[in-house]
Amino acid sequence: MRYRLEPVRGVRDRAAQGARSELAGAVGAARITEADLVRAAERTHVAEERVRAARAARAGLSTVGQPPAAAPNGGAVRTTAAAIARADRYVARCLHALAQARIEEHAAREVHAGRLETVDAQRAKLATARAEKQAIDNHFAAWREQQRKLADRRSEE
Repeated sequence: MRYRLEPVRGVRDRAAQGARSELAGAVGAARITEADLVRAAERTHVAEERVRAARAARAGLSTVGQPPAAAPNGGAVRTTAAAIARADRYVARCLHALAQARIEEHAAREVHAGRLETVDAQRAKLATARAEKQAIDNHFAAWREQQRKLADRRSEE
């Protein structure tokens, strides 16, 4: 006698295999976005350090006509208005670069969070497919046992 749910069993097997493949793809994509997020965080950190250095350099400049605070023995070089303006512009550029890096990091974080949600959804889909497959397998095992007992009874008669 043929198992009447054999076609359903095949469908459930293929569904479970497809769910495993989709989960693997989602995990691969999440790893890529995680690497992108790490790189964006590194760029943000570098930009923050650059801002700190630029602000420290600007703070080292004293008022116009005075020697820089870091100059040894009141060095002969005098701070000019142009030097202060350059330092201010450099700080502004560094702040702009930091803002861009933070925006990119936030975007990368959002993309990665979306990928993680996809991974969670694929895991749930795989769990459902496995449960459906297990239900059919349990039914098939019970059917086989029933067929074995029926065959044993017939052979005893």
